[in-house]
Amino acid sequence: TSPGITNESRIPIFTSIAAGGVVEGLTLKGTFTNNSNLTTSPLCDVNRGVIKDCRTSSSSSFTLSSSNSASGIAGICVTNEGTITGCSHNGTLTCSNGTAGGICLNNRGTITGCFMETPGRIAAKWMGGIAYRNYRTVRSSYFSASMTGVNGIFGGIVYRNDQNVQNCMLYSPSQIKSGKSLGGVVYVNYATVD
Repeated sequence: TSPGITNESRIPIFTSIAAGGVVEGLTLKGTFTNNSNLTTSPLCDVNRGVIKDCRTSSSSSFTLSSSNSASGIAGICVTNEGTITGCSHNGTLTCSNGTAGGICLNNRGTITGCFMETPGRIAAKWMGGIAYRNYRTVRSSYFSASMTGVNGIFGGIVYRNDQNVQNCMLYSPSQIKSGKSLGGVVYVNYATVD
């Protein structure tokens, strides 16, 4: 369990998780701030192994923020080339001039049973509730919001899908309004959503 991270130098807990590596049951609490011009996340940059049942704290909202226009931020990892299962981001996310993903930015592996829940507004120039861009598979995941506003262009599960999104859902008890435009599950789709 991490008590909280303020990141001034783009340093997550793991730079990479190698093939065969497993990170399981980790809970992050507090804030994570990226003031660099690079993409980052609080847990890892690149996952080639397994990330299982990791989360940002559900008991106290976890704050992700990035202030640089060239940067991006994600709840669990920047690039997934392995497996992420049962993970979640609970809290706010701000990357006003960059890209953002609730779980990861670029998914080149498999994401299963993950979710993002946010109690307030989210802000990113381009954002996916689970992944910004999906090159492989996102399944059985959801985005839940109790907010009424999204700054930027937003896909409920994935901003851009290039392969497969299965059995995913956007849920909100109130109307979601976007300052620009949004897609309920996928904003730009080039492949399969079922």
